[in-house]
Amino acid sequence: IELQQSIPNVRVVLMNSNGQRVRNIFTGALAAGQHALALPRLQLAAGAYWLQLTDGLETINRKLIIKQYEIDN
Repeated sequence: IELQQSIPNVRVVLMNSNGQRVRNIFTGALAAGQHALALPRLQLAAGAYWLQLTDGLETINRKLIIKQYEIDN
């Protein structure tokens, strides 16, 4: 996430393709600049999700695709 200005109250939520909240990713303040947020990939089923960022005034949604993978032993 890249922000042009600081935002005192940000909420980032992961939602499934039906619009239901799967998990809260982040709640709090973010300074201007670039930020990386970790997703618990191993705890998510493969499929389409929406990442929703809101500051109380504006909401931004981005589609996210989780692919299933296999780990070789």
